[in-house]
Amino acid sequence: QPLNYILVNISVSGLMCCVFCIFTVF
Repeated sequence: QPLNYILVNISVSGLMCCVFCIFTVF
């Protein structure tokens, strides 16, 4: 169970980083 939580946390933080990079570029 904790492993699934870690994977979800990594995917969410990666998505936030991608959105932040897009807003920074534009």
